[in-house]
Amino acid sequence: MSNNLDLIKRIRDENRRLSSLIDKEFIEILNKDDSDFTFKTHDLNTSFIRKIKKTIKSLSFKQEESNSIYYAINLIHKKKNREAVQLLMKLSQEGLLDASLRLGKIFFTGLRNRIGELEFKNPRASAKHLQTCFDKGVGEAGYLLGVLFLKFGKAKNAKKIFYTNHKNGCVRSSAELIILLQCEIAEKTLTPKEEAIIRQQIANIKADISYK
Repeated sequence: MSNNLDLIKRIRDENRRLSSLIDKEFIEILNKDDSDFTFKTHDLNTSFIRKIKKTIKSLSFKQEESNSIYYAINLIHKKKNREAVQLLMKLSQEGLLDASLRLGKIFFTGLRNRIGELEFKNPRASAKHLQTCFDKGVGEAGYLLGVLFLKFGKAKNAKKIFYTNHKNGCVRSSAELIILLQCEIAEKTLTPKEEAIIRQQIANIKADISYK
């Protein structure tokens, strides 16, 4: 029993020592003005070294992505639309969802150039990027994709997307879904049973919203 307690104590002491070393390394990194730093790794085991380096690399990559997105936004503000779209396309191809979502929005509404002309409005390209984001669980993309389908008379597609988004908590999609169901009732083509089912669906959606 005594041996077990001694072992547990040694493990706890070692964990505290390693945690202290790791915290010290991160504090030094955060206080650096540049990225030219080295680890003092002689007191850390190989597993911890790999974890630290992997975390730092991940944080650096995310920062680069964020900076690139902000740079693209800045290009749009300066009316350098083509450069912005090219950069976002590159980031999208690298798998950055935020870039795909922004492209979906750009192709949805278009961008005004320096002389006020609308360019880059492309519903087909918008649908492609929004669908990619929607498939990855981005609710805003689903809402916009549903609206896009409605603009082109594809109510059935829009209804399906709004329903999925409603289940995932997107209230704007819930509102659009209610409107679509109310339109079905207003068409006066339903049997009494079908109308009753749709009215119940509307009631259920409203109840879901009240609990969100």
